[in-house]
Amino acid sequence: MLVTNNEGFPLEFRCTYPVKPTGIQRILYGKAIQQYIGVELCGKTLLEKIDSKPDLIIADKSFLLGLRKKTEFPVFYLRQGDSPGKGEVSIDRFLVSTMPEFGQELESKHESVKQIISSIDPSEPFERIRKTLDEIKSKDTKFR
Repeated sequence: MLVTNNEGFPLEFRCTYPVKPTGIQRILYGKAIQQYIGVELCGKTLLEKIDSKPDLIIADKSFLLGLRKKTEFPVFYLRQGDSPGKGEVSIDRFLVSTMPEFGQELESKHESVKQIISSIDPSEPFERIRKTLDEIKSKDTKFR
């Protein structure tokens, strides 16, 4: 988890060791395994540990919208595109969505999200996270 300011400067970074589900867990959770790991095991824990409390959370995976039920912070999923689907709002070249029951947060945070998108490429911090994790993996065998 990378917490940044509106200009994309890092304020805090947290990560967990990789979670490797067993075969039985994969069978039992089925398609929900990613959400279970991403939200219940990792996301919720990381949010509890961060010191820098965000104004909002931007996710690059739609299943992470489930974090909203675990935190007080609005959670938005951003993807590149220009044709909004149901529940999506177009801001510049990005489509923004949230869980349907939290749609009012998208309205109230619209200007904040727009400011972030106009200040930085919001997909770029996710690339920094991936590169940081690759660097950690190369140094620490527990991360492999």
